[in-house]
Amino acid sequence: VSMAGLVAHELAHLYNRMYNHRTRTGSESRLGTALWGTEGSADLVRYETIRRAGALPLAGNYDWLNPGTGAYASFFARLAQPGTGEFSRGYGGSMGFLRRLVAQRVADGESVDQAMREVVRGAIEGWYGKDLLGSTRPGLAARMAERFSGWKPEDAMLEWTLAHAADDLTPSARHQDAAFQRISAIPSGYDALAWRPDLEIEGGAGGTYTVERRWGGTGYSYLRDTGAGIRFRAAADTPGVRWMLMRIR
Repeated sequence: VSMAGLVAHELAHLYNRMYNHRTRTGSESRLGTALWGTEGSADLVRYETIRRAGALPLAGNYDWLNPGTGAYASFFARLAQPGTGEFSRGYGGSMGFLRRLVAQRVADGESVDQAMREVVRGAIEGWYGKDLLGSTRPGLAARMAERFSGWKPEDAMLEWTLAHAADDLTPSARHQDAAFQRISAIPSGYDALAWRPDLEIEGGAGGTYTVERRWGGTGYSYLRDTGAGIRFRAAADTPGVRWMLMRIR
């Protein structure tokens, strides 16, 4: 099963190269510059290959903690976590985000094949379809906005992060991971796979806390109200940082 996933990943790169050769200015066929798109989309193809081979659900809230004994089911369960939130590093770091976009398009009435095509091609093209060769292609943002009016990458990234942090902790259908149950509940010993909160702070704790996020990724923290409410101020030393807050009762 692992070898099948590896082969699917590398075949996806072959497709990437052929697609770039056909659609880029000057027929340049190298993979591109954005790891989140090239490696993330290849990991998405790997994930989808394993899912289909095992006849497993696309958005079935699969219980990865109790996957059963089948080879495909066991391996599929190991793909539940979307890396560690280091999005720009690619591979599992961005695959979970792309997987979410496919599920959203399918829930909106698109076929799985068409949704995969649009998301994979958009990821290969980059956010806005521009590159150093002067190529102009649709890009992931335009492909998603064609289906969902007003779609913006920064909002989608933050919504994905909240869906991870709040999965199965809230009745909100918007902030759920549709593929797996409790995707933030990785047990100890799996730290290399776990996208854990940067901070967990109780109200009244006081103090100053510093968090460093690498690879251009998003992060999340839990602020726990113990009864007296919470007052806090968040700031960043990098211009243009976006924040999104969610209350879980």
